[in-house]
Amino acid sequence: RLEYVVTASRGTVVYLGFGTQSGSYGSKGGLATVDYIEADQLKYDTSERGTFTIVLSAMRPLDALNWLRLLPEPAEAMFIVRQTFGDRTTETPAELQICRRGYAAGPTPLSALKLEAGLRDASVLVAGASAMFAKWAYEFQAQRRL
Repeated sequence: RLEYVVTASRGTVVYLGFGTQSGSYGSKGGLATVDYIEADQLKYDTSERGTFTIVLSAMRPLDALNWLRLLPEPAEAMFIVRQTFGDRTTETPAELQICRRGYAAGPTPLSALKLEAGLRDASVLVAGASAMFAKWAYEFQAQRRL
């Protein structure tokens, strides 16, 4: 399992949270939340609470102040960032960079087959998320009628 390092500046958004998920829409077992942390729970690099680092890995490294767990299997995994603005005209979003931990080389070249598979997986994610939100909206409407 690969390891990743996220370095970020907090910004001023009202809510900021990070999570890892395992699996994929349309697959056996679906998409499950593995780990989640909110900005208020993070250990910051400075007392001003401006910057922080999060390690994503299957096992917590000893030097990781902030860590989100990745499952060893299945191979499919996601890193989720949630930001909620109170006032977009005055707040600044968090800024993030992600890289593989302990890996200096760039990514492998993108092949046509890998691009096709990625686009197919993305379309399943979009369709699954849309269906899930539509189902929630229907359920909320039904509860309102009670």
